[in-house]
Amino acid sequence: MLPNALVPTIAVIGSLLGYLIGGLVVVEWLFQTHGIGNLLYAAVRSCDFPMLEAGMLVMAAVTALDAALGDVLQPVLDPRLGQPATVRPASLRGAASRAGARSD
Repeated sequence: MLPNALVPTIAVIGSLLGYLIGGLVVVEWLFQTHGIGNLLYAAVRSCDFPMLEAGMLVMAAVTALDAALGDVLQPVLDPRLGQPATVRPASLRGAASRAGARSD
Protein backbone atom coordinates (compact mmCIF):
# COMPACT_ATOMS: atom_id res chain seq x y z
CA MET A 1 0.00 0.00 0.00
CA LEU A 2 1.22 3.50 -0.68
CA PRO A 3 2.62 5.03 2.52
CA ASN A 4 1.45 8.56 1.66
CA ALA A 5 -2.11 7.39 1.10
CA LEU A 6 -2.34 5.28 4.25
CA VAL A 7 -2.73 8.08 6.82
CA PRO A 8 -5.72 9.83 5.14
CA THR A 9 -7.30 6.42 4.55
CA ILE A 10 -7.11 5.63 8.26
CA ALA A 11 -8.68 9.02 9.05
CA VAL A 12 -11.57 8.44 6.64
CA ILE A 13 -12.21 4.90 7.85
CA GLY A 14 -12.22 6.15 11.44
CA SER A 15 -14.78 8.82 10.71
CA LEU A 16 -17.04 6.64 8.55
CA LEU A 17 -17.32 3.69 10.92
CA GLY A 18 -20.00 5.57 12.86
CA TYR A 19 -22.15 5.66 9.73
CA LEU A 20 -21.55 1.95 9.22
CA ILE A 21 -22.69 1.17 12.75
CA GLY A 22 -25.74 3.39 12.30
CA GLY A 23 -26.65 1.49 9.14
CA LEU A 24 -26.75 -1.80 11.04
CA VAL A 25 -30.35 -1.23 12.04
CA VAL A 26 -31.51 -0.83 8.44
CA VAL A 27 -29.42 -3.68 7.02
CA GLU A 28 -30.39 -6.15 9.74
CA TRP A 29 -34.05 -5.24 9.45
CA LEU A 30 -33.92 -5.53 5.65
CA PHE A 31 -32.20 -8.94 5.58
CA GLN A 32 -33.85 -10.26 8.77
CA THR A 33 -30.57 -11.11 10.49
CA HIS A 34 -30.10 -11.03 14.25
CA GLY A 35 -27.64 -8.58 15.72
CA ILE A 36 -27.46 -5.33 17.65
CA GLY A 37 -29.38 -3.47 14.95
CA ASN A 38 -32.31 -5.87 15.10
CA LEU A 39 -32.16 -5.77 18.91
CA LEU A 40 -32.41 -1.97 18.88
CA TYR A 41 -35.26 -2.07 16.38
CA ALA A 42 -37.18 -4.49 18.61
CA ALA A 43 -36.46 -2.28 21.63
CA VAL A 44 -37.93 0.74 19.86
CA ARG A 45 -41.02 -1.19 18.78
CA SER A 46 -41.69 -2.50 22.30
CA CYS A 47 -40.68 0.73 24.13
CA ASP A 48 -37.90 -1.10 25.99
CA PHE A 49 -35.96 2.00 27.03
CA PRO A 50 -33.23 0.30 29.12
CA MET A 51 -32.34 -1.99 26.20
CA LEU A 52 -32.41 0.96 23.81
CA GLU A 53 -30.10 2.97 26.07
CA ALA A 54 -27.70 0.04 26.44
CA GLY A 55 -27.59 -0.56 22.69
CA MET A 56 -26.97 3.10 21.95
CA LEU A 57 -24.25 3.17 24.62
CA VAL A 58 -22.50 0.19 23.03
CA MET A 59 -22.70 1.75 19.57
CA ALA A 60 -21.40 5.10 20.86
CA ALA A 61 -18.55 3.38 22.71
CA VAL A 62 -17.50 1.45 19.60
CA THR A 63 -17.58 4.64 17.55
CA ALA A 64 -15.53 6.56 20.15
CA LEU A 65 -12.98 3.74 20.44
CA ASP A 66 -12.65 3.62 16.67
CA ALA A 67 -12.00 7.36 16.47
CA ALA A 68 -9.44 7.12 19.28
CA LEU A 69 -7.73 4.18 17.60
CA GLY A 70 -7.51 6.14 14.35
CA ASP A 71 -5.99 9.12 16.17
CA VAL A 72 -3.41 6.92 17.89
CA LEU A 73 -2.58 4.97 14.75
CA GLN A 74 -1.88 7.99 12.53
CA PRO A 75 1.36 9.11 14.24
CA VAL A 76 2.54 5.49 14.33
CA LEU A 77 2.18 5.24 10.55
CA ASP A 78 3.61 8.70 9.83
CA PRO A 79 6.14 9.86 12.44
CA ARG A 80 6.00 13.44 11.16
CA LEU A 81 2.51 13.81 12.66
CA GLY A 82 3.79 13.13 16.18
CA GLN A 83 6.44 15.85 16.12
CA PRO A 84 5.67 19.28 17.54
CA ALA A 85 5.40 22.13 15.08
CA THR A 86 8.53 24.22 14.71
CA VAL A 87 8.18 27.91 15.39
CA ARG A 88 10.48 30.41 13.75
CA PRO A 89 12.18 32.88 16.08
CA ALA A 90 10.59 36.31 16.28
CA SER A 91 13.66 37.89 14.73
CA LEU A 92 13.20 35.84 11.55
CA ARG A 93 9.45 36.39 11.40
CA GLY A 94 9.81 40.15 11.61
CA ALA A 95 12.56 40.29 9.00
CA ALA A 96 10.27 39.13 6.21
CA SER A 97 7.58 41.64 7.07
CA ARG A 98 10.07 44.51 7.42
CA ALA A 99 11.73 43.72 4.10
CA GLY A 100 8.49 44.11 2.17
CA ALA A 101 7.14 47.07 4.13
CA ARG A 102 7.30 50.56 2.66
CA SER A 103 7.92 53.60 4.75
CA ASP A 104 5.99 56.67 3.61
